Amino acid sequence: MITSVQKKGDFGAYFAVASKPLPEGKSLEEVFRDTYDQIEGEMREVSESTTSINGVQAFEMNYERPWGEPWWQFRDWWLEKDKTIYVLSFHCLGSSEKYQEDLDYILNSFRIK
Repeated sequence: MITSVQKKGDFGAYFAVASKPLPEGKSLEEVFRDTYDQIEGEMREVSESTTSINGVQAFEMNYERPWGEPWWQFRDWWLEKDKTIYVLSFHCLGSSEKYQEDLDYILNSFRIK
């Protein structure tokens, strides 16, 4: 987890990487859709697309979701390589635009070996 928070209790931006094995008989897209179907009622301002992160095809999901009282903006990228799913997840309170330069730097630096 990477965060821009400078002082305890401050809001900021957060970026995390998670991984798990791709379930047998499932595609990345199926796992991606199944995951968000489970929380569909908890999200708003939802959009999805596909993109490439350093040559690896990724599914992208953008949405707002409450975390405690406020609604946080999330941007998630799902990639798969060698039957392992990688989820790159960014979230912040408010608009992600002020963190775009840092977010681009992280995504452009990400490599799956």
